[in-house]
Formats: sequence, structure tokens, C-alpha cells
Amino acid sequence: TWLSGGKNANSPGRYGILGIPLFQHPGARENAVSWTDEQGNFWMFGGSGYVADDSQSGLLNDLWKYSPSLNTWTWEGGTDNLNQEGRYGSIRTPSRNNYPGGRFLSSCWIDNDGNLWLFGGFGYAEDNNGALNDLWRYSPDSEEWTWMNGDNSDDADAHYGHKGEFGNNNTPGGRQGSTAWKDKSGNFWLFGGENSGDLYCDLWVYDPGQNSWAWMSGTDDENELPENDDIGVPSSSGHPGSRTLGSGWIDPLGDLWLFGGKGYGGNSGSNSLNNIWKYSISNSDWTLIKGESTEDPVAVYGNRGVAANNNKPGGTHNASTWIGEDGIFWLFGGRSEEGYLNQVWVFSPCQSGEITPASATICEGSSQELTVTGGTSYEWLRNNVVISGQNNSKLITTQPGTYSAIIKNGACAVSAYNTVEIIKAIAPSGNITPASAVICTGGFKVLTATGGTSYEWKRNGITIPGQKEATITVDQPGTYSVVITNGTCSGPASNTSVITQDPTPAGTISPASASLCGNDTQVLTATGGNSYEWLRNGEPINGETGATITVSTPGTYSVIIKGGVCSGPAANTVEVTDANSTGVRYANIFATPNVPIQLTARNAGTQFQWMPGTGLDNPLSATPMATLTRDQEYLVLISSAQGCSVTDTQLVKVNASNNTVKVYVPTAFTPNGNNVNDRLRPLGNIGKLDYFRVYNRWGNVVFQTTIVGDGWDGKYKGTLQQPDTFTWILAGQMQDGQLIKLSGKTVLIR
Repeated sequence: TWLSGGKNANSPGRYGILGIPLFQHPGARENAVSWTDEQGNFWMFGGSGYVADDSQSGLLNDLWKYSPSLNTWTWEGGTDNLNQEGRYGSIRTPSRNNYPGGRFLSSCWIDNDGNLWLFGGFGYAEDNNGALNDLWRYSPDSEEWTWMNGDNSDDADAHYGHKGEFGNNNTPGGRQGSTAWKDKSGNFWLFGGENSGDLYCDLWVYDPGQNSWAWMSGTDDENELPENDDIGVPSSSGHPGSRTLGSGWIDPLGDLWLFGGKGYGGNSGSNSLNNIWKYSISNSDWTLIKGESTEDPVAVYGNRGVAANNNKPGGTHNASTWIGEDGIFWLFGGRSEEGYLNQVWVFSPCQSGEITPASATICEGSSQELTVTGGTSYEWLRNNVVISGQNNSKLITTQPGTYSAIIKNGACAVSAYNTVEIIKAIAPSGNITPASAVICTGGFKVLTATGGTSYEWKRNGITIPGQKEATITVDQPGTYSVVITNGTCSGPASNTSVITQDPTPAGTISPASASLCGNDTQVLTATGGNSYEWLRNGEPINGETGATITVSTPGTYSVIIKGGVCSGPAANTVEVTDANSTGVRYANIFATPNVPIQLTARNAGTQFQWMPGTGLDNPLSATPMATLTRDQEYLVLISSAQGCSVTDTQLVKVNASNNTVKVYVPTAFTPNGNNVNDRLRPLGNIGKLDYFRVYNRWGNVVFQTTIVGDGWDGKYKGTLQQPDTFTWILAGQMQDGQLIKLSGKTVLIR
């Protein structure tokens, strides 16, 4: 996309008013210095080209800023004159009146505060032109130039001092076309260059903090051949051959790299070069990495886009270069001995690799293993800070941050292809409620945990299979704990829950049964607990919590026995009957002549007397056997231990015409405790009962017996049933041996 500038060659600039971006643009030029500020604006100083007049070209000292977002140029400083001499002012004193003279092929750096530092080049000092060694600083914030170091005259001599030592008088000599770097500490490095056809191989470093230079490597002579050991072998006394217009970059370790240029590569002449050198700042040594020492080396292209060890650019100088964050070096164009170039080359100092996993989340107290590939040794960094002592391919980390790695192979180093973001998640927290509880034998307790999305319950440290919800129902004693999981993190609850188990109390009620006579009362006694809850007919009796209770009302008495936190019913209930009841007439019994049949008195006392004693085997029994030849009506006097008595009536009908007697089951009964028609049972001269079963409307057996004379009291599982129709079936044998099987329905009435 064409964004700005003229269509014609040698276009003049348009300056306008300094600092006001109104229809301004620089003139055509080459070999200026340029950089990008933190806001993304492009800056440019000097070079060789045209000002507002296109009639002739010369050396420039104008300073420009281009805004990509606004597509505007702004003339920020310097003059609109050709071959302008420098205005130095006082050394190390900033001023808006100061500026460097017109020049090209200078070296520059941008310090950590965003200021431009400009060194040398070929151009104008205070009076004349030539190779320069002055060092300038420009502050975009204050818009001021400061002459910081060096001479204000052209072709100044170098002052080397002692190698490796900073000195206030040290300075490189005047030169142009040097290679420049800025290291990780913010120091400026400078290699080689040219002055009047002489080439240099000296390496310098400048410390902005102390405003002084130090000669670090190379010689103080011109036009030197390279000195080195074998390719890939560092040499503390070696150095590249003298050269100018080389390309440089810094790798992830902070080492300086140098490619090509025009100079001495191992033969006696000055030619375009293609060799690659590395200078280790930490070890103060040069290593020849790749390339040739022959005159004007020829490129080997290979297949486009395919890397190969034999591939190489030809001799190249004054190329455009870039360095990627991965440590890969990119090269475009430049010039060879045959002319200008437009090739794009890429050089990887060594094989890079990848860090895995690509990202991870760690939890409190956990760690993550990172692995990098591609090298023989490594350097790990967290948030761009080297992690001391971590030189292996694997790193165990417990801290969040952005992790990167430098991959080393022999004398070269390159960043891994990727970085890894480690996020630290908050460990889940929660608790268990209740913290303790007592369960009874056969009982259970629900425990609840909080703080997670899933859970792992344990009893006495052993995982309970399948229990992953926030609640768990436990019926065993023990210490319960839970691991809480939320997302990728897990952690124990802040407490455990201790569950203990107490036995369910057991006991009985005595006496097992009782009758009330007159205004008498009956004392019932329970055992097995330390408190009790008494009930009559299934309903609690208010205030009765002792081991004994005095009752004056008939009914079915039960008790809940309590011992600590546990409770349970007594093993039996007590039926208290009313011995004051009036006499009743029993259902008629049908008998066969001379065939014994059993009579049964109701359970209303302890003593019985049947009158008359005709045909009875024992008139004082509650269940005498009667053998008759004709109908007989009996009175039975029932006396209780309390002295109460009642007289009931029983009619036995004897069928003399045949030996079959019909079996009767009432079509209705009333189990209301008045001892009249209280039980449902088959009646007749039944000799043997195989079964008598009663069913409710849902087909459940609510009563069954094989005992002749036994009957259903209307209760199912201890509860008196509601009025309804019940179905019964029976099978058995009459007293004369006749088999019987009957069924029917009976209504329960309350």
C-alpha cells in the first residue's frame, strides 16, 4: 500500500513549520538511521539525500516522525539545509539549540527510556566533514539534543585504553558503517566500520550510566584478517576480520551475532562477506559459526523454503535485517560485488523446539512439569527472568507466570517456539456438617460437604466407592473426611466428622396383660432405658416418661425405651382389658351328636365356670370340650383377679339328622374392645384348620392362623385398620373328618 511520498525519484522534502504536521514529508534519501518508539511511531534522522530543493543532494541532519495511525509526517528537529555543520553546545548539556551535523551511515541505539543515541557516521562536525566519532542523545520528551561523548571534529583518532576497562578518555575513532547492538543491561556495543578506506575489527561497549567506553575485543590496527579456531570453537583471542556495513542481532541469551559486511574474510582483499560470528559477552570470546573466507563467496540456494546445512547467502553488505522473538535472523537485500540484491534469507542459529504442555493450571500445593525439546542444554525463564540452576529439558514449577526457554546447541542458542502460561487456581475450601454425631443401631446420619462441584468421601481414610455428591448417608461409625474438587483443583475439607454408634435400648413391659375391675388401676413397668415414652393405642400419653405408669383405662399399651440418644420400642405390648364389661352372647356353635366340640370363653378374667356342666369335660376350664346329643345353652361365669365377674351365654345346636354341620364366618365384626364380636374367626365343629387367611383390598395378608378358635383382632402390623371389606379363605377338616374349603367377604365396622 502506497501511503506517502512522491512518485518520482529524487523527490524534495516539504518542511513547513517545525513540529506542526501540515502537509510535511521528508525528501528522498538513503542510509539514514531509524527506529520505532513505544507508541508505534517511526523516527528517522539524517542520511544522504534531498531537502526542499531537488537541484542537488547532500548530507542531512533533519529529524522526522511518522504516525502510522494518522499517516502523517512531522518535522521534529534539525535543519532543512544540506551539509549542515553540527551545533554541539557544552558537552553533556541538553539544549533545543543543539543538533548533530548532516551525516549518513551512522550507528544508533534506543535506551530503556526511549531516547535515541547516535554515533559517528560520515558527515559534518563543527567545522569540516569526514568520519565522525561524536556520541549524541536525543530525548523525544524534552525535544533536546545532548552531545554526550567523543570529539566535535572529523577524523578523530581512537583512544583505546586497556582492553576490557572503561575509561573517561576512551573512545572509538571516527568511522562510518559500524555494526551496533544493545545488550540486556542497556549497554551499547559497536564493531568495526570504515574511515577513508581503512576497515576496523575492534569491538567497543558504551555504558550510558557512567558515560564511558571500553575496548573489549579485536585489534587497534586497520584492515585485519580474521583470527579464529575451528568453526564452532570459541576463541578469547580471536576476532572477525575488519569490515564495514555488517548486519548484527542479539540472541535470547544476550550474545552478539555478526553477519557479512564488506571487508576481510580470510584473504588479503576487501570483499563482500557471508560468514557468521558470535560474541559471548559473558565469556568475552568470538566464535566463527558459519561461512567462508574466500573472495566474494557464492550463494547456495537449495530449494526455496527448505532449510539445509549447505544453504548460504553470497557475500552481502549493507542489508536490511530483523530478529524475531524466537531468535531467528531475517535478511533482505543488501549489496554484493555484482550489484544490489532482493533476496530474503532466514537463519536459525540452532534447532528450536517446543515447550509442553502449551498451558496449565496448578493448584495450591501442586506442581507442573514443563518439558522443552531441541537442544543439548537449556535456560529456563519465568516472566523473562532467568531461573537459576535450571539447565535441563524438564522444569518442575509451583509458581504461576509466563515460562519460556532458551535452547542451546553447542555455540548457538535460540528461544523455544512458544511460551507457556501457568495459572494458579485457588484451592477449594469447605467443611462437613455435622462435625460429630451419634447413630443408633439400625439408624443413619446425613453428612453434608460444601465448597466444590464434586466430592470424594472417605471413611477412616479409605475412599467410599461411588460417593461423589455433596451429601452422604452413613450408617457405620468412623471418621469421615472428604476431598473437595472445584474445576481442576482439589483439597480436603477443613474438618472431619466423627460418627459414633450407640446400641438401641431393649426391654419389656410387665405384666404381659391385665384387666381392670371397678375403679382399680394397673401399674405397668418397663425396663432397659433411662427415660421412656408411653403410648396407648399408638398415641403418646402426655407427661409419662418414667419406667412405670399407672393406667385406669383399657387399651393396648406400648413404650419407647430411650437410652442416651438412641431409642426403640419394648419387645412387647400390654393389652389392658375392662373386667367390668357386661355379659355377651357368643355366636352359636353347631355340633354333631356325640362328637366333642370345643367351647371358648372370652379372655375377660382368670377363673371360669360353665353352667350347667352337661356334656362338659371340665366346666372350670376356659376352653372345655362338649359332647352332646341335643341342643344345649351354657352360661359361663368369668371372674377376674380383681374380683370382677361377668356371665356370658353360649348356645350349642346339635344337628341330629345328619353328620354335617355348616361352618360360619361372620359377614361383619366390630373390633372396638367391648369383647362382643371383636374378632373375625370361623365358627362350627371344625376339627382341624389348615389355614384361615384374611386379605385387604390390595391383596396383602393382614392375618392368618392354623389354630381352631383363633381370630383376627382387626389390626395389621399393630395398627387397627380402617372400616373396609376384607376377603377371607379357609381350608381344613370337620370333626367328623369331612374336608372343607371356603371363601368369602367380611366388613370391618368401627
